[in-house]
Amino acid sequence: MNRKILNSFVWKLLERGGAQAVQVFMQLILARLLGPEILGRMAIILVFTNIFLVFIEGGFNTALIQKKKVDALDYSTVLVFSVLVSIFFYLLLYVLAPIIGNFYNDNELSTIIRILGVVLFPLGYNSIQIAYISRNQNFKPLFLSSSMSLFISGGVAVVLALNGFGIWVLVIQQIISSYLNPILLNRIIKFKVNLKFSLNRLRSMFKFGIGILAGNLIYSLYLDLRKLLIGKVYSTEDLGFYQRGELIPKSVVTNFDKVLQSIIFPTLSSLQDEHSKMKHIIKKTMEVSAFIIYPIGIGLFIVSEPLIIVILTDEWLEAVPYLRVFAITYSLWPLLSLNLQSIKALGKSDLIVKMEFTKRVVGLLLIIITLPYGPYYIALGTLIERIIELFINAYPNRKLINFTLSEQFMVTLPSLTSAIVMLIIVYPINFLTISMYYKLILEISLGIIVYLLASTQINKNLLKYFIKVLKQK
Repeated sequence: MNRKILNSFVWKLLERGGAQAVQVFMQLILARLLGPEILGRMAIILVFTNIFLVFIEGGFNTALIQKKKVDALDYSTVLVFSVLVSIFFYLLLYVLAPIIGNFYNDNELSTIIRILGVVLFPLGYNSIQIAYISRNQNFKPLFLSSSMSLFISGGVAVVLALNGFGIWVLVIQQIISSYLNPILLNRIIKFKVNLKFSLNRLRSMFKFGIGILAGNLIYSLYLDLRKLLIGKVYSTEDLGFYQRGELIPKSVVTNFDKVLQSIIFPTLSSLQDEHSKMKHIIKKTMEVSAFIIYPIGIGLFIVSEPLIIVILTDEWLEAVPYLRVFAITYSLWPLLSLNLQSIKALGKSDLIVKMEFTKRVVGLLLIIITLPYGPYYIALGTLIERIIELFINAYPNRKLINFTLSEQFMVTLPSLTSAIVMLIIVYPINFLTISMYYKLILEISLGIIVYLLASTQINKNLLKYFIKVLKQK
């Protein structure tokens, strides 16, 4: 990772982190106000809208980033295609809504799904905006628009929750945020696109785009399958605990991952014919990612109980085991993603589809095995799956860019070692009989100190480099 990329990475991370902090803060407030059952019902509804969003956002915005040269006609072609697809899938969602409601024995779900489905329309355009921003490596406007839209929609949601609007609080929040973000972003970046369409341009991006779309769709369907099964086989309350336990690690890590993709993918795409440089960038990015993500994941594992009690109250105590499992699970995410970036940048979308299919077969077997034992074992299944995925994602890079899994392990080992030292020293604080507030503060403070001190001995070169870049900025 060269200096320019690291600078972009650090500041994109800070900008994205600010927007995500607003979102997580609002979600936690709403969790306190609404309770597990309502959050679980909303999780089921979002599964269906999110699946159709995969078709709309699809792989064609990624194709815009991956393509070496892009002009106004490329943007407008993808936009027109996204609009047509969004109309089709809204109509499909409208027809399916009563069937979904009947399946879950919840007649209100049908009405909610039909109303919430309107979020499909603006998000296709937003994906084009993000592709434009990613190609130009200018992420500040995205931070401003997303932060403002999340703050406004979250504020409205809190007011509605205090006035007893129930699940409609979350529906209105989603709608406001999905429409406000692209409107604000467009005013900032002055992005203009017409409605011209070229079938030839769409065909030129189709092979790559359809491969990414297929991979994303397979993954989205599979990932949300767990939520659908928990909501049906067990209860929406169980699903609420499952999802709140997943919220913080998922929010931190997946947004970190989006930062990586938005910066690394365009860079790697520009180096498609220089495999040694691609390897160097991915290697250094893994090193930085491990330095940031491993202590966060293991830190969340340590503070899980006091964190849940302090933030969400004792009502959410059943979410603690899920938080611990997902804290470790999502620690692997950046490594999984980075291995895919080189494959995407090289245009190997057919390979991605094969990999996704293999991983989902493994995942489905794990779901079948763990489903009878309860939601907690389903969560454990995701951890096992991520470990298997790491091997599957890393294997092709051994030939494509000569970057083996053993090399990747050695690159990330110093940060992992420092994080384990933190775990050994800080975790015993959980056994002290002191206030949960004091326990949380003590664990976070001591954890940061121990990790940084351990890093000065185990990972000192990267730590010094990181500090130097921050000082320069």
